[in-house]
Amino acid sequence: MRAWSNPTLDLLWQSVTMLGEHLVLAGICFLAYWCIDKKAGRYLILCLGLSVCLNGFVKDLVQAPRPFWQAGAPKALRLETATGYSFPSGHSQAAATLYTALALESRRKAGKVALVALILGVGFSRLYLGVHYPEDVVAGILLGAGAALLIRYLLQRKMLRQAMTFCALAAAVILLVAQSDDSYAAAGLTAGLLGGFWLEYRVVGFQKPKGAVQGAARLVGGFLLLGVFYLAVDLIWTKAPTTSFLQNVGVAFLATGGYPWLFKKWEKGDRNHKNGEVPPLL
Repeated sequence: MRAWSNPTLDLLWQSVTMLGEHLVLAGICFLAYWCIDKKAGRYLILCLGLSVCLNGFVKDLVQAPRPFWQAGAPKALRLETATGYSFPSGHSQAAATLYTALALESRRKAGKVALVALILGVGFSRLYLGVHYPEDVVAGILLGAGAALLIRYLLQRKMLRQAMTFCALAAAVILLVAQSDDSYAAAGLTAGLLGGFWLEYRVVGFQKPKGAVQGAARLVGGFLLLGVFYLAVDLIWTKAPTTSFLQNVGVAFLATGGYPWLFKKWEKGDRNHKNGEVPPLL
């Protein structure tokens, strides 16, 4: 595939691969959670939390080399996003997780087809860029789609606590066996998400924004806050597995619990947040 490369294709497939990167996927999740539908956003976020734990666990277990680690391998592109081991593909798995979850929520056939095309496109991009083998991509897609299907199955049966407990166990297991920064980050991310959801249910209980302007303000303010926090940790603490864990705990907790508490205070929203759901954690 690298033998087919040219500047136009390089630009195209680097653009496609960005649709499987965490910044883009987080943007979709928090747009849904903060601004559109809290329950749907929580579903997307739980799917990704479980998926990143599975990805880190399998990568540390298998420890497969990347294609460009091999002597004589062709030049790979976008190496800054190709850290850690190769199997399974993190981009393919993350894209499959989120876009499968969205496809399951979509009522339009055209939307489902487009989302499946995105999954396949991200997977192919990892092969074209020379950062994964085909088996990495296939395994990532299967694991990602499986995570989305499992969380959906539990939530459809009103088993929110069980879904969150399953994610918590996945974070605990990966933390016990973690051998890479990515695994520590995955465990921290999932732990922070769950803690934030608990805070949101018990204390915050935010509602939909009242109009597009308020929704846009939430989105911009949230990404500024999370970005400043993430960069501040990088500047203050030395990079280490423990730092990765705590940094991701903080970012995820802010995203799902702390920031909703702040914008509800700013907006002076409805304080009656008990909505009949089963508490996520007791």
